[in-house]
Amino acid sequence: NVAYLANADSGLEVVDVSDPSFPQKIETVPGTRGAWGIFVQGELLYLGCHGAGTRVLSIADPRSPRVLGRFFDGGEAIDVDGDEWIIYVADNQDGVEVLDINDPNTPRKIGQYKRASAHGGIVYDGQFIYLADGLRGLLVFEFK
Repeated sequence: NVAYLANADSGLEVVDVSDPSFPQKIETVPGTRGAWGIFVQGELLYLGCHGAGTRVLSIADPRSPRVLGRFFDGGEAIDVDGDEWIIYVADNQDGVEVLDINDPNTPRKIGQYKRASAHGGIVYDGQFIYLADGLRGLLVFEFK
């Protein structure tokens, strides 16, 4: 009954959608301004925040997410996708950043593909990473 909306101006918005014809905003989560892309894995939500890095939020209480950790190295996170232990961040300054999320309080960079201009979305399908590159269109690659 809850949806999450990335709003670059105000941040992550929590919306009650129990009545789909009449969605109601519950709150805007503090510390999430620049929200751009969302990836949910279990009780964790990963949020790409343009100009503010990647945020990790607990959604154990879906109506009241709280920020657990963040990764910011000066880039501009646009979108996020991944799996249980690794997330891939589309960053329009740093290409694709690969973050280890074993400890959601302190995500850490373990890899990077800097030769991309990540101005759009990123999708990980369990084997390949698909990136909307601002200069070259769709890039497909593996992280090993």
